[in-house]
Amino acid sequence: MDNLTLRDHFAGLAMQGLLASPVMGDCALHDSAAEWVKVMSKGAYDFADAMIKERNKHMKERHETFGEEV
Repeated sequence: MDNLTLRDHFAGLAMQGLLASPVMGDCALHDSAAEWVKVMSKGAYDFADAMIKERNKHMKERHETFGEEV
């Protein structure tokens, strides 16, 4: 697991939350399993990308406060 990125880690955490949701579980009953897995996987990485974008924004603001370049 040496090549696990922060994006992969965040996506894994998002996936845990998505799969634990009863609402998301109900979606699996209505769509084909393969399509549901594809949608859930993409969604997990969409969450990860949003988290990284927000993290970078806050890191930049924090560094600018201290007069540092990011």
